[in-house]
Parts: sequence; C-alpha cells; structure tokens
Amino acid sequence: MPTFPKSARLRLNREFGRVYRKGRFIPGRVAVLHIWKRSDGRCTRLGVTTSREVKGAVRRNRMRRLLRESFRLLSPDIPPGYDLVLVGRNVKESPTLAEVDREVRRLLRKAGLPGFSGDRKKAEPDHVQDPPFSDTIL
Repeated sequence: MPTFPKSARLRLNREFGRVYRKGRFIPGRVAVLHIWKRSDGRCTRLGVTTSREVKGAVRRNRMRRLLRESFRLLSPDIPPGYDLVLVGRNVKESPTLAEVDREVRRLLRKAGLPGFSGDRKKAEPDHVQDPPFSDTIL
C-alpha cells in the first residue's frame, strides 16, 4: 500500500488559508471540498480537517482517516496542480469508507477537474489463483 508522502499534504496554516481564500468550495453531505488551482502544476496536495461539530476525538480522527484513504484511492485519477482541502462534516451515523469514497468522487466530478471522470476501473488481480488442490490422481 503506497504511503501518503509529505509532498502531497497541506501542512501549514497559510496553505489551508490560501485554499480557503483563493479557491472555491463545493458542499456535500459528508464533506466539503475546497479546491484551488496552483500555477506551478506540481503534484496535487491534500489537506484534511473536520468540523468542530463532529464531537469526540475518535469520530473526528476516523472521519479524517476515511477522507485521506478516499483521496489516496482516487489520487491516480486526479490531475496535478491542485490544492484540495476536505472538511469532514457532522453526520448522524458514522459513514463507511464506501460512502465517503462515493461522496469525494462526486465532489471532485462536480469541481470539474479536467480529465477526472471518477469512474473506477475494476482492478485486475495481481496473480491468477490456482485451483484448489485435488487428492485424485489422474
């Protein structure tokens, strides 16, 4: 599983602030996407935060992990040169990874990123599994 390198993260307060000020936002049920097109065209970076309305550190951390994982799965399809901030929202029931992934994909499509369709291709297995071993001798 690939890691989430520091070069692909927004870490400083001023980086988050720049995306909030200069970018645009797209609200969703589970998360809000803030997006800003950088002029340098380097790798797309992500910042993740959660709303203060999400009570409890466990729920906030889980929401951040789900948003990060969803971005990691979609990152090969996202064109370079963007700063994204995903803000987890307070929902009554804790969402699953599938729900968060569907929501993030919908938000990215709505953002109109060039070349991003959000359609995930079925992954081919890395290896073909052998049939179960049989005791019968031919």
